[in-house]
Amino acid sequence: MSSTYKDRFPYIDRRVVEATRRLIAARPWRGNPGRGGRAEFEAAYAACRAWLEEASAVYWLRVPFLRIRSLILIKHPFGCYDPAVNTIHLPKFSVTTLAHEFRHAYQHQTGCPDGDEEDARGWSVSLIYLADPAFYRRAVERGLLLYW
Repeated sequence: MSSTYKDRFPYIDRRVVEATRRLIAARPWRGNPGRGGRAEFEAAYAACRAWLEEASAVYWLRVPFLRIRSLILIKHPFGCYDPAVNTIHLPKFSVTTLAHEFRHAYQHQTGCPDGDEEDARGWSVSLIYLADPAFYRRAVERGLLLYW
């Protein structure tokens, strides 16, 4: 197995990689509290929803709902996927966390072991690296990734 998460999945579907490039270019983090207003929040939400729809279509999944700053985050402060209602909960807009929780949706909907953190970390970080290596490096340098 590779020594870093970014190398775990070198062959992610190119359509998902391209969708991720577009999501990064949309800069959804500008919709986070203290960074922008309602218009930025709505633009960030729309960009994340579009990504979820594209990625779900590639893997033939039911598109997960997306909730930002929901009460479930008291129990899961970094985000979570709730398979009972097919919903991704994020504390704020984050490309990496969205990809990570999407992978949990993939695990659940395809019969892979639910909650496999190593798989979700490897897939999401590999995806970010494949989509934009410079974005990945900046995130690592700034300490924005919990794992790399």
